[in-house]
Amino acid sequence: MVNNIPLFKCKVSDVPAKKLTVDRLNDISYSNITKKTPRDKLGNFVAIDTETTGLSASTCEIIDIAAIRFRDFMPAQKISMLLSPKKGLSEDAMLINHITLDMVEGRPTFGQVAESLLSFIGNDNIVGHNLEFDLKFIVKGGADVTAQKRKYYDTLDIAQRTLKKVRKKWDKDLESFEEDYDSDYDVEDYKLGTLCDYYGIINTESHRAEGDAIAAGELLRHLADDRL
Repeated sequence: MVNNIPLFKCKVSDVPAKKLTVDRLNDISYSNITKKTPRDKLGNFVAIDTETTGLSASTCEIIDIAAIRFRDFMPAQKISMLLSPKKGLSEDAMLINHITLDMVEGRPTFGQVAESLLSFIGNDNIVGHNLEFDLKFIVKGGADVTAQKRKYYDTLDIAQRTLKKVRKKWDKDLESFEEDYDSDYDVEDYKLGTLCDYYGIINTESHRAEGDAIAAGELLRHLADDRL
């Protein structure tokens, strides 16, 4: 399915976008799915994911980005590209996403494709798993997604409202809290991989932006099925 999604060709600018402060994200809110949510409108969105050189948007960079346009919960068009970091790659980052220096050599920086990404997203709603993390990097890198009025759906937050996580109970012998697998629960945690396993979503490229973005979009559909 991934290879059959039409690719949107990004324009690479010679002048990188100006970096922004992430405090503009303080004004956005993340939408829930309720019985009143219109399903026909919910299925049209852009799912995004990033792979980065670290966890801090103030000091780290995007090295892999994907934006998948969904129409009626089906992938319709995509941006998917590796990006070159100015500060290099750490071994820790390479161990997680298996992106090496050779893979990003000669690639544009995120700032050079920021405007093209904004053009692709347009005024669509945005979906992602732990979405705030990705938005911080995207906005910091110069793509102000908050400039357009839209809705934001974080599948992590919606999953926490929908599925029961395994409880923990005090173990007197170990003197610590341990998972109570005898309790009534749906999932062990709310990681994207765990939720994909729960709903039977196949993600062959975990911890790569394109695979995780598509998985987040499909996850939204399953969560909508459970909540609507």
